[in-house]
Amino acid sequence: MDKISIFVETYGCQMNEYDSDRIINSLMANPVNNPEDADIIIVNTCAIREKADHKAVSAVGKYKKLKIKNPDLIIGMAGCVAQLYGKKLIKQIPHLDFVVGPREIPKLRDLIFDIKESPNHRKINTSMDVEEVFKVNPYHKPGKVNGFVSIQQGCNKKCAYCIVPTVRGNEINRPLKEILEESRLLINQGAKELTYIGQTVNSWKYEGQRFYNLLDHLEELEGLERIRFTTSFPRDITSKMIDSMEKNSKVCRQLHLPVQSGSNRILKQMKRTYSIEWYRECILKLKESMPDLSLSTDIIVGFSDESTKDFEETMRLIEDVKFDTIYSFKYSVRPGTPGEKISNHVNDDIALDRLHLLQTRQREISLENNIKQLKKSYKVLVENQSKNNPNELFGRTSQNKAVYIKNISKILTNKHKCIFIESLSNPSGVILDVEKIAKIANNANIPLIVDNTMASPFLFKPIESRKNAGQENIRSSMLEEFFCHLFDDVIKESLDGHVKISGRLEVKRLRKDILLIDDSYNANPSSMMRAIDVLAEYKSNKILVIGDMAELGNFAIKHHKDLAKYILEKKIDVVFGVGKMTKLTIDILGDIGRWYSSNSDLTIDLEKLLEKECIVLIKGSRFMKMEQIVKDLESRNA
Repeated sequence: MDKISIFVETYGCQMNEYDSDRIINSLMANPVNNPEDADIIIVNTCAIREKADHKAVSAVGKYKKLKIKNPDLIIGMAGCVAQLYGKKLIKQIPHLDFVVGPREIPKLRDLIFDIKESPNHRKINTSMDVEEVFKVNPYHKPGKVNGFVSIQQGCNKKCAYCIVPTVRGNEINRPLKEILEESRLLINQGAKELTYIGQTVNSWKYEGQRFYNLLDHLEELEGLERIRFTTSFPRDITSKMIDSMEKNSKVCRQLHLPVQSGSNRILKQMKRTYSIEWYRECILKLKESMPDLSLSTDIIVGFSDESTKDFEETMRLIEDVKFDTIYSFKYSVRPGTPGEKISNHVNDDIALDRLHLLQTRQREISLENNIKQLKKSYKVLVENQSKNNPNELFGRTSQNKAVYIKNISKILTNKHKCIFIESLSNPSGVILDVEKIAKIANNANIPLIVDNTMASPFLFKPIESRKNAGQENIRSSMLEEFFCHLFDDVIKESLDGHVKISGRLEVKRLRKDILLIDDSYNANPSSMMRAIDVLAEYKSNKILVIGDMAELGNFAIKHHKDLAKYILEKKIDVVFGVGKMTKLTIDILGDIGRWYSSNSDLTIDLEKLLEKECIVLIKGSRFMKMEQIVKDLESRNA
């Protein structure tokens, strides 16, 4: 199937957002922002409330005109509404080509292929009996510092109001190995914060491992700075989990713990399996262990025959706990749930009045909580530019408080020690405007330190090797202009006063006519391509030495094959390769490629080629020990 363009419109929770990214990746499609540019349009839906049903049908309806204009356009509905109504949707919406349930996403590519082969054949895939539910990882948007990892599908709790078990099935827990693999992949692509998601995420268990064990494993992941998780089930908050949260420095001080009601009578009707006294005690333990913990919750008003007294108990709970955030809703009867059999529902007007009272008071509490945070210092992970103002930066604290940074150039003063930037880019090669940040640092008279392999070509771009090139000092005009205020006690090792990081596009002269570019610090798809870009700019004979790129998970084969195409495009003269995955690259390169089973054998043959003017670039992940090739070449040419 050729590369296709896809537009996905998403409704619902973080799980739906995650599934939308999986849809994109399952089709290996190019995501577009305009539905008119798409070959496929998919509306990914939520069924948690009746209103969400109507939104989903309405969303698909608005694309009818595009279908008339372009009959080849494929329109589908995915997610919970698709799972719930299936055939009904196909009958109701003539221009809808398919519906697919959440567990059928791994089979989506085959489904689309069948539709292309038989355009008039409409598809309904809503089976719950799907093997390898977690087979497809999500598409990680370029430049994002945060991401989601699903550790669980479905739910076994059977709460009376909830449709999740109906549309997502019984609980399936993801193997620990797969969770860690996907986490490493996202980290390798630039993610610093990962949110682990599941219907009752802290209920996760696998082969004797519990959720608190998972948190311990995640803490060990190098490069991961923040851990979040949602949604937790109160009954599965154990003392071991609290201890793990407290001790784990990466776990954010924020917890979403749905209570649904402050009344024991209503909780019993909801089948929530805990009392309000138990819930209060759980909150007390959490706050004693983590005083800076930010709490959010879900509340449903108007469930069953909720009385005025029941509602007052809910209001009393929010006064006592002082939640930072409440996600509150008027009860909506969902088909197939135990709540559907209850006939004595609260009048809509009364329920809406209660919802208004709850939300009004919660806004006041949230403001009171925020005022208490004034003049306090928090570490903020900057995620992007503000959507409302491109001159502002947006980020969040560990407590999930949104922070908007206005006019950063005025915030910085010479009281600040330095600006430190890392993970500037991603496999798509999106790079932050380092030059702009450097200007800000320079104006504030403070140093800027950049620590990132993928940014190295932009910071340490070597001079082009020419016959008359007598310069031994490698300069960057950008660095010369802006990095003139580095403190001696911050950076001792420098290149003409600039930051020098060993093994990151570090240029060395082996002999008079031979330059060695040492980029052996590490490798990923993006940094590999950027390094090759640097090599391609030289006019001398260009020799590339590569080793395997690590921690690419399911994408390892694809990235190593794609690398070969990039090398050919850049017209590199000779490529030496070592490593199992790199053999895939070398096999595609043909006559210019040479593969070796060991670093030592490679070095011996490489040395034989270093008899005329040439440039050698050495690049590979740390476990390939590419730095040893560098050392061997240096010692032989000393």
